[in-house]
Amino acid sequence: MTVLAGARTSSERRVYTVLVGIALVAGLGIAAVHELTRPRVAEQRLILLSRAVFDVLPTAADYYALRERPDGTFEVLPDSTDTGLFLGVDEAGDPVGIAITATGMGYQDRIALIYGLDPERRHLLGLRVLESRETPGLGARIVDDPRFLAAFEALELKFDDRGRVRALQIAANARPEAGEIDGITGATVSVRAVARIVSSSLERWLPAFDGAYPELAEEADG
Repeated sequence: MTVLAGARTSSERRVYTVLVGIALVAGLGIAAVHELTRPRVAEQRLILLSRAVFDVLPTAADYYALRERPDGTFEVLPDSTDTGLFLGVDEAGDPVGIAITATGMGYQDRIALIYGLDPERRHLLGLRVLESRETPGLGARIVDDPRFLAAFEALELKFDDRGRVRALQIAANARPEAGEIDGITGATVSVRAVARIVSSSLERWLPAFDGAYPELAEEADG
């Protein structure tokens, strides 16, 4: 009995060693593939992001990345820098809006999006969803539903008596008013999540660009 028990233990150890070895090799393989593909993934992300910037700033001929300084002013950087903030300019170099990325939780997982803002007119200029894992056929329609996306084009924002931007609301009828967006049947939670993400982002960035926006084009030209 002792011999059999010892043989079984030895066999179990060999099996365990083999499994550990396979797991290590597989792990190293996954890590290697990740490192090899990371530059390509980053490059592809920048391409998609660039397209999205022009989608949400439809009158832009070019754009520059922006970085907020500690004193609240903004630094203009090359357009290939992914800071999440982008200044769109027309062919004359005049500013046409700010593209802003934002993230938040949706119905199932994180939603990443980008929207265009005209700080002077206080209008939204467009919206695109960059990343979403919402329910296929329902919540996922926030990515490509034309009526929903069109609601963010030239969307006038609403403000309270203190001048603070009000949260976006889902329209109760077929004709949205200022600060309202069209809903999507069966995707109410996802639509509300998008409205919440944009509203929270606007609270942060609209005051930051108030007064700083006109000077950004001069820095971009310089």
